[in-house]
Amino acid sequence: MSETTKTEQSAKLNSVVDTIISKIPQEREKEIISRRFGLYDRKETLELIGDMFGITRERVRQLEKAILTRLRAAVAEGELPSVIAMEKEITSSLSEMGRVARMQDLASHFLGKEAYLQLTALVWRSFLS
Repeated sequence: MSETTKTEQSAKLNSVVDTIISKIPQEREKEIISRRFGLYDRKETLELIGDMFGITRERVRQLEKAILTRLRAAVAEGELPSVIAMEKEITSSLSEMGRVARMQDLASHFLGKEAYLQLTALVWRSFLS
């Protein structure tokens, strides 16, 4: 895959993440998911996020689970077609790679040099499938 194509893939992945995040109605929930999965910075612990919002880490875990459940339902109901399209691309690439690949290799296949920056976003989307 050329560097231009990898840049396009990176932009597409970022667009899918933005689409998913926009589907979450409450700002606090968006922030929890973004911080928990390190979508725009680094991954944060349940406890750190809980301290930030003044809630327990258990409550953060419960909210995370509820948000992911709603997002999975939205994908299943076809409300997020970009996620389904990206899942097909990832599945196709995995098939080309022998159906098994390390996450780093899969991310490198899609993103090139930006693999480690985008790896978390790729993993997060896999939770929706």
